[in-house]
Amino acid sequence: MEVVRKTLNHGLGILSVVKNVVFFMEMHQPRRLNRLLHYQSPTEPLEMMFDDELNRIILSRIAVKSYGKVLDLLRQANKDYGYRFSVSITGILIEQLRKWEPWVLSKLVELIKDGVVEPVAETYYHSLAYLIDEGEFREQVTMQVRLIEELTGRRPITAQNTEFMYSDDVGRVFSEMGFRVVLTEGVERVLGFRQPTYLYRGPGGIMLLLRHYRLSDDVGFRFTNRSWDQYPLTADKYVAWLNATSGDLVMIGLDMETFGEHMPEESGIFEFLRWMFRHAYESNIIFITPGEVESHVSNSYELNINELISWADVEKDASAWIGNEMQWISFNQLNMLYRLARELDDGYLMRYVRLLMVSDHFYYMSTKHGAPQDVHNYFNPYYSPYKAYTLYQSAVHRLLNYMVRVHGNASVMKRLASIKLPSELAAWVKGESFSKANCQNAQYTARLITINHPELSKDCLQ
Repeated sequence: MEVVRKTLNHGLGILSVVKNVVFFMEMHQPRRLNRLLHYQSPTEPLEMMFDDELNRIILSRIAVKSYGKVLDLLRQANKDYGYRFSVSITGILIEQLRKWEPWVLSKLVELIKDGVVEPVAETYYHSLAYLIDEGEFREQVTMQVRLIEELTGRRPITAQNTEFMYSDDVGRVFSEMGFRVVLTEGVERVLGFRQPTYLYRGPGGIMLLLRHYRLSDDVGFRFTNRSWDQYPLTADKYVAWLNATSGDLVMIGLDMETFGEHMPEESGIFEFLRWMFRHAYESNIIFITPGEVESHVSNSYELNINELISWADVEKDASAWIGNEMQWISFNQLNMLYRLARELDDGYLMRYVRLLMVSDHFYYMSTKHGAPQDVHNYFNPYYSPYKAYTLYQSAVHRLLNYMVRVHGNASVMKRLASIKLPSELAAWVKGESFSKANCQNAQYTARLITINHPELSKDCLQ
């Protein structure tokens, strides 16, 4: 009765014979902003904007407590049961692993080369690039694909947008880029009567695999929740739920840090994973990669998704990153910085604009309530969305000062005049004088060029 009740709670209907599981894990760590950024000189090197000592400490801890142990478990599950998995790793995490924990990267590379893990493409910077510019989105995905090919000799055929953000337009872009499979969230409001446990097709016939968020979150969020009516979650219970799930396949999608970092080893999370693989094998459940799904599932169904969805929060949309005024202001500033960097054709500047595109910066600014905000707070290294916002503002001004110092006031202003700025930026600075004298001051100009004001084309363009 317990299995049936759980199945009904998940809205999956009657017992079925699902035997295919796609087990996907995300590997990403951002470069967090320096908490002393407010106090730095505006002429400091741009690299100083980031707290790489904190980033090193966090990554080293996660490498030992999570990444290394999980990758070893995947290797063992493949050896014992022939299971295969899928992993997406961001370019900025690869950079940090190369610098501080290369042994973790070596383990992952070997798993990919040996066919144990299928690499999944995404944006190099785990960024909001798709919301900024399609060309930039394509470029960042291509950057990550090339890096994976360079490391492993394997070109990804499966892709996901940052945090599983997806719409038909994202599917179109991935299809045009030559990908065969896209991973995204099984959101009920777009599925309607359908279930996430079937193979779907998007634009251009690209395959859509939908994450089963309830079965995923049972592990990712509820595993250590003692108030949950299904606590404790044991491996045999979880496999029983998989066996009771109707459909052709189940995709489980989790951050790799779930194992050992978010859920500590003392919680039994690694033993759960180890025994879950064993019980699944004994139940004739197979773990396959996204690229193998088509050979295991004969039927597919058309699915149109006309809104932007994601795997974040209960809303499962973009509100985790652009849901309040602080996030919108920062996003509009980022949009402006990106377009200026393009106009100025400054590759060094573009590198740091892209580092500010990382979705985590916006995630930290969330001011939601309840359990979703608890998750935002857990990840926030500054312990306050308002501190995250003010640090981001300091980073924006640092890049603006760099532009003015390197390219000159007139050059920056002329290019800004050709860029359509959101009206929200008009309120950033008010009551400033547009005199030529003030225009000689780099800090003044850095503030001035954030205003969407008709006077921009006058005094400071000389």
